[in-house]
Amino acid sequence: MKKYILIAVLWLLLGESENVYGMELEDYSFDGIQEIMEENGTEFDFYNTAMELQSGDTSVFKNIVVSAKDAIVNEFTFNRKTLGRIIGLAIASAIIGGFSNVFNNNQIGSTGFGILYMLLIIVLIGGFMAVITVTEGILKTLLDFMKMLMPTYFMAVGMSGNVSSTLVFYEITMILIMVIEWMFLSVFIPMVKIYVVISIIDHMSKERVLSKMSGIIKKFLAWLMKMSVAAVAGINIIEGMVAPAADSAAMSAVSRFTSIIPGLGSSANTLSGIAIGAGNLIKNTIGGAGLIAIIVIAIVPALKVGASSAIYQVLAAVLQPVTDKRITECISVVGSSMEMLFKIILTSALLFMITIAVICISTNSTYYGMS
Repeated sequence: MKKYILIAVLWLLLGESENVYGMELEDYSFDGIQEIMEENGTEFDFYNTAMELQSGDTSVFKNIVVSAKDAIVNEFTFNRKTLGRIIGLAIASAIIGGFSNVFNNNQIGSTGFGILYMLLIIVLIGGFMAVITVTEGILKTLLDFMKMLMPTYFMAVGMSGNVSSTLVFYEITMILIMVIEWMFLSVFIPMVKIYVVISIIDHMSKERVLSKMSGIIKKFLAWLMKMSVAAVAGINIIEGMVAPAADSAAMSAVSRFTSIIPGLGSSANTLSGIAIGAGNLIKNTIGGAGLIAIIVIAIVPALKVGASSAIYQVLAAVLQPVTDKRITECISVVGSSMEMLFKIILTSALLFMITIAVICISTNSTYYGMS
């Protein structure tokens, strides 16, 4: 009851003021968010994107498609030298193997293959570590962005009349950021590194003795990522069913309370409805801009990782007929590990996108409950 009275007094006070804070985008600060975007090297303007979404302009989506295409093309260009080295080493190993068979000297073939295999490992590990660096950079930028977005976004959620939802979802998002920061950076990525090391060592001999271990790591990582998506989606959906319903009930009680006040009820209801509607629009606008920013920060750069994975997998398939099986499988393993990194980035981005989308959709019930 105290909460209902407090909200009623709040909206009566708002109804008497001409300019209510939080009814326009200009009332919110996006400086910290924009600083993160600039540090990331993108030309994405968060405030202008939010204004475009509010006005119905969809040109931002065309820019995302162009950026995605450029990212993939640039990755092919960037990997050109590395691919040339890998192809050269693979062909050289095939030539040495052919000479050793002609002269029936297996010792020459084994020694030559061992040297070329070690050189190949150095090249592959170099390319893999470059992708690891890109992945870690994307995850850290995404986490920094969410930390900057949270205060502004949840202020907008609160100004839309969702007091209980703001507190609940703020706690959930804080926990999500801490979990991703620890699990994805300290568990998932090291697991991929272990998978690569074990797989490369396993392919040095003709008989694979560590294939089961590497397979378990790969399956366990995939299972963890699926479980994280299911857990975050489930928690957000459950809270999205409960917290906004409590806010909707509170605002409905406030609406009924103010409607019985003679001479003030109808005007107070009208003004509070306008304020809640404007706050709801701003909340969804900031949320939509946040989703687009996540795509720009994480998903578009992740396409570079995905393109690298595809390049290595295709290269392994092309070289398979002409070189030793151990070399093609080693190349394929690195490509597979890059695919795992690609999925890690997509999963982390998806967790935050699910959270923002559920908050945007579920907290609309407060506005609809007043109408």
